[in-house]
Order: sequence, then C-alpha cells, then structure tokens
Amino acid sequence: MAKAVVEFGGIQFVVEEGEEYQVPLLNSDKGQEFYVEQVLALKDEQGIWIGTPFLEGIRVKCQHLGTVKGKKLQSIRFKPYTGLKKIRGHRQAFSRVKVLAVERRNSDGT
Repeated sequence: MAKAVVEFGGIQFVVEEGEEYQVPLLNSDKGQEFYVEQVLALKDEQGIWIGTPFLEGIRVKCQHLGTVKGKKLQSIRFKPYTGLKKIRGHRQAFSRVKVLAVERRNSDGT
C-alpha cells in the first residue's frame, strides 16, 4: 500500500489507498472520479520520494462520496445591563473523498 501527502484546498493530508477522508468542499458531483496532481511526498514498496514542492508524474485517483456538514459552532456576544445578546451559528461543509489509487505516469506520458 502506498501512502502519499496530497494537498486539498491548501490543507495537506496523508492519504492511503482504499481509505476515506473528509476534505474541504469540492466543486464536483457525487460519485465523480477525479485526480489530484498536488502530491508532495510518496512512500511505497520501492522507496520514499519528496517533491520540491510537488512530485511530477504522480497523481492520486479519488472518488467524491458526497457532502457532509461539520460540527455546529456558536458564537455569543453578550453585554450585561443593556439587553444585548446575539447568538450566531455556523456549520462548515466538507466533502467525503475515497482514495482509489496512487498512480505513476512514465516519462512517455502513459
């Protein structure tokens, strides 16, 4: 099994083939497969490679499983004696992604 460090929306994740991850919201449809070209490091049976900043010829094949919401956050503003009390809530949206494979492209593009 290969492990790779990839970048989703400016955040780095250590991913492994066959695992599911929660990443920042993506602009793709549910069930759609896509490739991530921003691979920073790779470790497999053959060795370890570190990019400067990215590795060329290596990409991660992923599948978008759907959109989920994160934990509910609340911010409260309160001032005594004035009757000021404001409560605001926020739930961040995330995408569930399954890593299907870590692929290498040869120098001839295949």
